[in-house]
Formats: sequence, C-alpha cells, structure tokens
Amino acid sequence: MNISPLVSVLMPVYNAEKYLAEAIESILNQTYPHLEFLILNDGSTDASTEIINCYHDHRIRVIHSPENIGLIAQLNIGLALATGQYIARMDADDISQNTRLEKQVRFMETHPEVGLVGSAIQHFKNKEIIYTETFPLAHEQIKSFLIFDTPFAHPAVMLRRQVLLDNKLTYHPEYKAAEDYKLWFDMLLVTKGANLAEPLLLYRDSGTQVSKQHHSQQITNAGKTRSAVFRLLGHELTPGEFSFHNRVWYQPWEPNPLFFNRAINWFTQLLEINQKSNFFQPAALGYTLGLFLFRQCLQHAAVGFNTDKIYQNSPFYAYYRPPASALLKLRWAPFYRHVHYYFRYYGSAVKQRLKKMLPPNS
Repeated sequence: MNISPLVSVLMPVYNAEKYLAEAIESILNQTYPHLEFLILNDGSTDASTEIINCYHDHRIRVIHSPENIGLIAQLNIGLALATGQYIARMDADDISQNTRLEKQVRFMETHPEVGLVGSAIQHFKNKEIIYTETFPLAHEQIKSFLIFDTPFAHPAVMLRRQVLLDNKLTYHPEYKAAEDYKLWFDMLLVTKGANLAEPLLLYRDSGTQVSKQHHSQQITNAGKTRSAVFRLLGHELTPGEFSFHNRVWYQPWEPNPLFFNRAINWFTQLLEINQKSNFFQPAALGYTLGLFLFRQCLQHAAVGFNTDKIYQNSPFYAYYRPPASALLKLRWAPFYRHVHYYFRYYGSAVKQRLKKMLPPNS
C-alpha cells in the first residue's frame, strides 16, 4: 500500500482568538490525514496561545515567537521547518473545506508539472456566504493574469516544496502586503500553476486582512512585481502608463464611453507590447484582458451607455466569448433598468390609488 505524501500546513497566528478555533478544527477535520500542522504563533498577546494549547493532536507543531515579527518572517520560518512534499497555506480566521487537502493532493499527484495549485474561494461574513471568487484555471491564463495581480487566493494554495528548494524561493520581506504576488511571479517563471474551480476555502471578510489594513503599502509593493512583469515583456512603463494601469485595476471605472475606449486602447497596446517577447501566450493574454473588460461592461451596463456594443466592437470579443446567458444579461441590462425604474415609480402611484378605492380594513 502506497503511503500518501505528507502535507505541511502553515498557519501564522497573531491575536486571532475570535476565529482561531474554527480555523484549527477545519484542518484537523480534513479527510486527508497525512499532514503536519505548523501553527506559527507570532507573539500573540490575546487568548490565542491558550486556544492553541487546548489542542492535543500529534500532527500539530507549535512554534511560539516571543515577539511579533510579522507575517513574512513567520511564513519563511514555516517554509524552513516544513518537511512535507507539499506545503498548504492557511489563515487563522478562515475555514478550509474538509476535502480541500485531499483534492489538492490528488491534483498535484496527477499533474507533476504543476508546482502550485489554488482554488476558488467563498467570501463569508457572519456565517453567510456573500459571493464566490473565481480565478483562472489553466497555466497560461494564470500566468497572463500576472499583468494585473495575484492569480491565486493566498490562504487556499498548495505548493510543491521541491520547487521552492530547487530554486531557493521564499517570501520577500521587501514586498510586505504583496508577498504572495511576488512569490507566485517567481514560481511561475520555473513551474506551472493551476486553480481548481471548486471553492475549497471559506474566506472571512472580517476587515482585518492584511490587504485591507495596509492597502497603500500593498499597492506600492505589488507595483514592484507589476513593473517586473512589464520588464519581462520588454517594456519599461512610463509614469503615465503605470498610473493608468493601476487605475484600471484598483479603482472603479468611470461610467462613460470615453474612459472605456481609453481602457480598450491600453489593453490593445498590451497585446502589442507582448509581441516583443511573447512572454504571455497571446491567446491567453487576450482572454484575460477580454474577461476583465467584459466584467466591467457588465457592471456598467445599466448606467445609460451601450456597453454591449462597446464590448462586441472591441478586439477582445474575438478572445473572450462570454456565455450566451451573460451576453443576454449585458444586452438587456439597460432595458431592465428602465423597466425597474418605471414599475418602482408608477407602481407606487398605482398602489396609492388602489388604497383609496378599497375600503379600509375593519
């Protein structure tokens, strides 16, 4: 009988008493049993230490730091101490579905060319699912997404440890709040990536995530990786290009045709820039840009200008053909907006008239 490969789960903890027990139990209750659970207690001053000490499971290894040294330092300690063939990330306020490790190990075992795999995630708050966030599934699309940001949900990834060892890869301290984006960039230069379509992690929207607490720093440090991507494309971004590229990714799009046409022109330029090096597979980059453009068109379809024609007349319609249901939603969104407004306005008036006509309740 074959022994299943060991998985090292890395979970940094800093003052996470409120949700820590749920996170720990979601790993201990995995259907995949062959794991070591490295809990990296980063100098917590709340009840986190007491909660951790309540668990007596031979798979748990607790590493206590006398002082708070930060997420990146703790993750690198975890990478150094991990002994598993695979390394899985976990955050102290999230919940892993109980089949997560089993499904990710199965995928990695059958795809030896893949060095990291993630999954879709479900955002939740107060025990209610808010929405499901999806990520590109295939390697070339994942790689092309680097032109914008990270193509993985950090707490949902599993890494092949040998890839890290062979290439001396770790988290970079100078990329605080965007350390995952940098590591995925480094890894995707030497291995392939994948995402599973199934959501395998419940991601808690608690407002305490690093990305929310250090948003400005995240933008700055993510910009370093973004610039490195463009250098591999053979293009040095001008300050104006860098600013607009960040504007398109981080900020809401202006609801007017002028801004959309400017964005389409920039996206078209990105296709041309890529032709210098073919760092990205052209069809995959076109797909990524088309998908992002379509989502913006869909989001703005009901505000009074024809995003349906804007999208279909763009060169990206040839790269990303939305499902028929999504195209129908895009085409009918302006009509729905007007009908919804009509019934909301006139329906109220009709309701008032009926009230006057009908006898009052006795």
